[in-house]
Amino acid sequence: MPKSISVCIPTFNRPNALKLAIRSCLDQTLPPAEILVGDDSRDDRTRVVVEAIAAGSSIPIRYFCSGQTQGQAANVDRLMMQATGELIALLHDDDEFAPDALEHLTAPFDDPNVIASYGKQFVMSEDGVRDSAASVEMNNAYFRTDRHAGTQRDAIEAAIVQQFPNDGYVVSAAEARKVGYRRAGELGGDACDFMFGLLLARAANGKKFFFVNQYTAAYRLSSNSVTRRGRANDAAYYTFKRTIELGEAALSSADVIRHLCKTSHLAISQAFLLGRRREGLRWYFSRWHRHNICSVSGLKLIAKCALIKRAVAVFTERNHPSAERS
Repeated sequence: MPKSISVCIPTFNRPNALKLAIRSCLDQTLPPAEILVGDDSRDDRTRVVVEAIAAGSSIPIRYFCSGQTQGQAANVDRLMMQATGELIALLHDDDEFAPDALEHLTAPFDDPNVIASYGKQFVMSEDGVRDSAASVEMNNAYFRTDRHAGTQRDAIEAAIVQQFPNDGYVVSAAEARKVGYRRAGELGGDACDFMFGLLLARAANGKKFFFVNQYTAAYRLSSNSVTRRGRANDAAYYTFKRTIELGEAALSSADVIRHLCKTSHLAISQAFLLGRRREGLRWYFSRWHRHNICSVSGLKLIAKCALIKRAVAVFTERNHPSAERS
């Protein structure tokens, strides 16, 4: 018997994109039991859009308004806690499901050991044009290829290399609530999506992630991110930090090593920008970045660190001169 599915859509000031996201859920070959929209916006445009769609929908659409901006992690956490389905699908407000996505993504749950499933993602521009070459490149980068189809041998590895995507997946509702998205935000900052996948994998206790070798969602390259809220992004910093904290046993596979070597540069750059210079320098000379130290990009990065350090010193001297002289 098919399991009931709750689709959770967190949204922030994107009513037009949200219309398309909701429509992609309503047009499924396997319809969800309900759609939950968590509105973190600062006006009522989203509420008007959701109410209009809900009025003509045979599928219940439940609307939750924050009242004040609470951030993505808290928004998603509330939706997951309110969902009534046995399975939860997460879709960001600017992305879309393929018409047969839920049909493909729920099939693996016939195996009671599967707690999460996900497929390939199309890359599309802000106005919805899909880029086939970019889609292939992204899925290859995140190990969503023919070779990796089916049940994953190691859920933690699938989370580390970000084969488990930022959205467009289906998870066990019970397991998702055990982990909690709010906790993912506390530990991962802007990398709350990554952190949720990692926490879910760590709590799996022998249960499995499943990669469906089909295009199941479209990822929009939006200019305004749900997570950023006008401040420096820390996603790469926390993704790298929380990964290397796992210890050597989790970091030994060739795929994980390649992934960390590839992502270390951006993580170090963000560490410097966020004022975590000691941590950034430690990572700069680590085995994950050692291959890049003498490259042009590596030298530019260390120069950037020096400039940031000097700028902070000048700022401190100008604004707290007595502290500098003491």
